[in-house]
Amino acid sequence: AQPRSGKPRCNRPGLTVLAASQSWRGRRLTIFRTAQTERQPLLLFALLATYIASAAFAYTLTKGSGGLAVMWINNGLLAGALLLLPRIPAIQIAILCTITDFLGAAITGTPPAQALLIAGCDLLEAVAAAILVRRVGGAALDVTILHRFRRITLLAVLPATLMVATLGSTLSATLFGNDFVDVWLAWAAGDFLGMMLGLPGVLLLARFHRFNHSGSAGPWERYAWIAAAVASAAALFHFDHPALYYLFFPVGLLLVLRISPPFALLAILAFAMVAAGATVTGTGGFAFLSSDISGRILWLQL
Repeated sequence: AQPRSGKPRCNRPGLTVLAASQSWRGRRLTIFRTAQTERQPLLLFALLATYIASAAFAYTLTKGSGGLAVMWINNGLLAGALLLLPRIPAIQIAILCTITDFLGAAITGTPPAQALLIAGCDLLEAVAAAILVRRVGGAALDVTILHRFRRITLLAVLPATLMVATLGSTLSATLFGNDFVDVWLAWAAGDFLGMMLGLPGVLLLARFHRFNHSGSAGPWERYAWIAAAVASAAALFHFDHPALYYLFFPVGLLLVLRISPPFALLAILAFAMVAAGATVTGTGGFAFLSSDISGRILWLQL
């Protein structure tokens, strides 16, 4: 029987799977679009500056631990840059970000060989995530659409972080004698949670002008809500009782109701940075849940 579209209908499951696999092989796995949307000239420099600042923040918190950086959202930032920029600028920023990653790890106490492994795996993870995001998310990168965000999370970010965490942990255990399970848990969980902040964040902020910012909140109120997020983080993490952190939920709810997604994201990121700084320095309820910095930050992110 022929459907109305004129394409033959396949009622045999085996042939359906075979056709799907052939369709997958027939389509190239690529990051860059042939008709890439024109971006602002300063986008490359803005992304690179954000990456460097975020790397400096993360490695400063991790200084002296000789391990993976905490609050590492940079793989998501780089994956977003690869998706947003044309081919040549994307390759340039990938090289510069990888050098920054290596130098940050080496300067803060990680042995050079291990720093090279971390930087290489971070680059591989960003590239893999970008390829999969392009595959499952399509040309449009609007992460405010729920079904697209779900597909990007489960079919792009999660596989990329698990794959690279397994590879990196295996090499780390083999070459440097580190415990595979401990490294894998910190690497996989930390990179997944970090990329779920960095990747949607850069895709949202790069499309800042596309959002309607003339909603309920006026210009001054938007910045007031960001300041409120910072102030609430500073106040809540001054104490050491985790139950107090639920007090942020009313503030967070008002954030998403009153201001546009990019401004809400900025407020959440500001809250996260203050919370991470407090946790690493030993204040707040999460500072005592683990003896190492990576464990504290994982509890905080969760």
